[in-house]
Amino acid sequence: MIRESIVAGQFYPSRASDLDSFFSSIIINSEEAEEAIAIIAPHAGYPYSGKIAAKAYTSVVVPDNIVILGPNHTGRGTTISVFEKGAWITPYGQVKINEEFTASLIEKASPAKSDINAHLYEHSIEVQLPFLQYTCKDKNNLKIIPVAISEHRPENLKEFALALAETIKETQEKTLIVASTDFSHYVPADSAKEKDNICFKAIEELDEDKLWDEVHNRDISMCGLPPVYVTLLTAKALGASKGTLIAYGTSGDVTGNNTEVVGYGALSIK
Repeated sequence: MIRESIVAGQFYPSRASDLDSFFSSIIINSEEAEEAIAIIAPHAGYPYSGKIAAKAYTSVVVPDNIVILGPNHTGRGTTISVFEKGAWITPYGQVKINEEFTASLIEKASPAKSDINAHLYEHSIEVQLPFLQYTCKDKNNLKIIPVAISEHRPENLKEFALALAETIKETQEKTLIVASTDFSHYVPADSAKEKDNICFKAIEELDEDKLWDEVHNRDISMCGLPPVYVTLLTAKALGASKGTLIAYGTSGDVTGNNTEVVGYGALSIK
């Protein structure tokens, strides 16, 4: 299946030239980019979270094989939905699915199913693609493995994470995991920063269970908890030793309204 963009012109510019202008205004190529196992990046509209997301992408070397784990805001489809075949379209053009990888992942991970319904109207993965197309050094060979996750049973997430790590180990390609999430939603800026810092501390410690408990016990409205939970487990299985907070901001930094904000964090896992 060819999955057309659904939020181009809403969350981000609908023309490649306008994307170029946006990215050139916020992205400075850095010689300090390092190899990483995963990054965490926000998925709000670019005017709000684009600068934060750019910090994540420019802090690491972006290879041409990318696993993108996003939350499923719509509730459609299966709870761990792998977009198995075809390509996604953005204003920059087509990005192909790594079909060999997706087939192997689905075979290994019983909680994961081949499903397009979860992806049809979901923005959390799509908004990451122009960043990948702009920053990938070998963009003509860029391939993605999109997975939308609404699963909230830790045992199933753990099983999927181990299968994902095994699939990555078996591939002959350098692979980066991108976990798509925003953090606190629609709370005062001071409260958002306090709660989001609790999440960042658990991520930096690579402690997925601590993150899970803190989010639930403190009622933190982090939409991408399952994708980040999977990312931490997978990264540790691949040898990760630390997480690093790269940048943080809120929608209030853009709008000037700090009474009800959404928090955005950029992190790397190495």
